[in-house]
Amino acid sequence: MACIIGEGTILAAILKHQRRLNPSYGQISALHLLACSGRLDGLRVYLNAATAEEIHHKDSKGWTVLHYLADAAGTVPMLHLLLSRGANPLIKSLEATQQFAKGSTAAQIAVARNNLDLAIALDSK
Repeated sequence: MACIIGEGTILAAILKHQRRLNPSYGQISALHLLACSGRLDGLRVYLNAATAEEIHHKDSKGWTVLHYLADAAGTVPMLHLLLSRGANPLIKSLEATQQFAKGSTAAQIAVARNNLDLAIALDSK
């Protein structure tokens, strides 16, 4: 629940006592949920404790944290933070979803969601 809300102070308190948050929703990670929250503060707190494995984690359809960010109308500052930690904007999905074809990138998802600022920032990387 803390990851869905993305509240930085709550996450900091939880992470102080627990190194990782591992929800299990079809391989959707805590970081995927945070990307959907729209909260830069929570994302920043979580990334301070995140491993490279967590940053590069893919769900069962091959979506990365950047795919989730694009699908949830994420912000450019959130994108820059994720890119600074090594997130790869060129990764393509492994399976189709109801709305997106197999091989979709985060930039393509951002365009489909009409988040042009994010799409441009993703495409320039």
